[in-house]
Amino acid sequence: MTEDLYSKPWKEYPKVSSENSPEEWDHFQSKRNIPESDKIISCYAAFNHMRIGRTGNIKPCCFALKNMKWEKGKKGLRDYWFGEVNEEYRQEFLNNTIHHGCKKVCGSRIKNKVPPPIHDYDWNPPYHNRLKHAMDSVNYPKVFEFEISNLCNMACPMCLGELSSKHMLGRDKDLKVYEPNVFDDDENLAELLEQLKEFIPHLETIRFTGGEPFAHKGFYKIAQLIVELNPNMEIDITTNGSIYNKKVDRFCDILKNMKISLSLDTVDPDEYALIRIGGKYENTFANIQKFKDKLGSHNVKINSTLMSINAPNIDKFFKYGYENNFGIFVNVYDRSGRSHTEDFSLTNLSNDHINEIINKLKPLAKIEDVNNHFVVSVNKTINLLKQAIT
Repeated sequence: MTEDLYSKPWKEYPKVSSENSPEEWDHFQSKRNIPESDKIISCYAAFNHMRIGRTGNIKPCCFALKNMKWEKGKKGLRDYWFGEVNEEYRQEFLNNTIHHGCKKVCGSRIKNKVPPPIHDYDWNPPYHNRLKHAMDSVNYPKVFEFEISNLCNMACPMCLGELSSKHMLGRDKDLKVYEPNVFDDDENLAELLEQLKEFIPHLETIRFTGGEPFAHKGFYKIAQLIVELNPNMEIDITTNGSIYNKKVDRFCDILKNMKISLSLDTVDPDEYALIRIGGKYENTFANIQKFKDKLGSHNVKINSTLMSINAPNIDKFFKYGYENNFGIFVNVYDRSGRSHTEDFSLTNLSNDHINEIINKLKPLAKIEDVNNHFVVSVNKTINLLKQAIT
C-alpha cells in the first residue's frame, strides 16, 4: 500500500464525501498548506494524534464523534490506536473522504468553505515527514491530548459542567447526568500509567487540558513518567494560573520543554472578578510572573474568550501580552449549550461600542512584530468583532 500511495499522483484520488461536492472538496484541498503529494490523506488526525477524554472516550480529535471507551482491564490505549475504531477513521481518510463522525464539524465547514480543524492536524508532528509516518503500519501517535478531568477550582460564567466540576456540582447539576471522571479513580489511573509507558517514548507532544490540570494528581504522575521516559518531549498545559506549588515549580525545573497556556480572559481587575469566579487576581498574575521567570516568556501564552464583558478592554489584554512577549490566543464566546446562563455574546454590545473597540485595536495591528503572531491575533480579533456587527 505504501509504495502505491507514494507512486500515484494526487489527481488519481478524486473520491469525495457524499455530503461535499467536488467543487467544495477541491476548494478545501486547495487551502491546505501542505505538499500536494501529502493531500492523498484527507486528515492526518488518526495518524498522528490521539485525544483521551475525562470519561475515557478516545478518538482522533476533539471534533470527531465516534470513539472507543477506555475500560480498565478490557480496552486501553493500544486497543484504540491499533484497533478498529481508529482504523475505520484511517481508511476513510486514505480514501480521500471524511469519516461520518467528522461530518458535523469538518464536513459542514468544508461545505461552507470555512477552514476546518483538519488544517491543525496537518501540522501536528511529524509535519516534516507526515506522509511517511502515516504510511507506517506500526506507527505510534506523536501527539496526545489529554482532558484529564473536569476538576476545577473556578466557575467561570461562560464555562460548562463538562469542563468545570464547580458548575457540574452547582449551577449545571440539573441539566444532565454527568459521566464520571474515569481517571480520578486510583486503580484506573494506575492502569493508564502502565499503558502510557508504551506510548510516551514515541510522543513529541502531550497537551493537558481540564478542568485544571495542576489540581489533579494524575498530571504529576504522568509528568514523572515523562521525566523518566522522554524528558525532551514538549508538554503543553492549559491552566487558569491559580496554582503554583512546589510540585509545579519542580516540574518547571526538570521538564525541558514545558509550555503554559493561561486561560486568563482579561487583565482588568474588575472584569477578572466577574469572569474568573473563584480566582484571585493578584495571585494569578503573581503566578504568571513565576512561570515567565522559570520557563521564559516564549513558553507562555495567554488566552481570552472574547465576550461582551471583556471586549471593552481587550486592547489592554493585547498590550499586556506584547509587553511580556507572551503568545496570545483569542476565540469568541459561543452561545451553544449555554442558554441557561447569562448571555455574554458580542451582539449584546451596540455597533457603535464595537466600532470603538475596533478603533482601539487598529493601532496595535500596525506594531512591528518579528514573527507576525501578535499582529495576526489582533487582526483575528478585529474580524471577530466585525462579524458581531454583521
